[in-house]
Amino acid sequence: MPTRSDLDTRYAVRGSFYERPGRHAAYACRSALDIERRPRGYTGLDAFVVMMNPGSSRPCNPAHAASGRPVATVPDATQYRIMTLMDRRDWRRVRVINLSDLRDPDSGRFVQQVRRYEREHGCADHSIFHGARAARLRAALSRHPQTPVIVAWGVTAELETLARRALEVLPAQRMVGRPGAQGGWRYWHPLPRRARWQQLWLDEVCSRLDELAAADAHANPGQSPCA
Repeated sequence: MPTRSDLDTRYAVRGSFYERPGRHAAYACRSALDIERRPRGYTGLDAFVVMMNPGSSRPCNPAHAASGRPVATVPDATQYRIMTLMDRRDWRRVRVINLSDLRDPDSGRFVQQVRRYEREHGCADHSIFHGARAARLRAALSRHPQTPVIVAWGVTAELETLARRALEVLPAQRMVGRPGAQGGWRYWHPLPRRARWQQLWLDEVCSRLDELAAADAHANPGQSPCA
């Protein structure tokens, strides 16, 4: 298993940070985040990864916290886990999006933040799966019709509304994840508490990616695997 130092050497992380007004203070947000193998410059996309929220993700330079453009980003533990998956699959670039752009590493506090934001703004536009933002996301997904979509937002009950909204947008035939025990909208997060479960997530997602690749090859027998 590669160390964090190994992964830092192999991958660059860039996220788009912005702020939304709030009654008492601005809401810190992050939209898309790309993890790319060094040297950067690959224009393809090996996977979309959909998780709960940006967590403790932050720009390397605090002055870029509301820049609205891709900037160098300090990876968190979950992003290192995605790098480990990329290393195992020999991927060069993935794009991470979230059920919500609201940045908070504490899941309980995050849920309260979502409720407060939606009360103040009267809508859920903190989510890329809401309204006009969802239409733009559908267009982005349509430009990568063969790209896997790894769903990994967790099984917390308070996420149900956001998760179901995401499932209305994401292409079901490209979705890969480890379903929660109760099924439905629930999918394991890449970093469950126990190390054994973390390895189980990695192994099962890789197995499902292999199944998806085999199905693609069967459906397109004349297509080069490098196309």
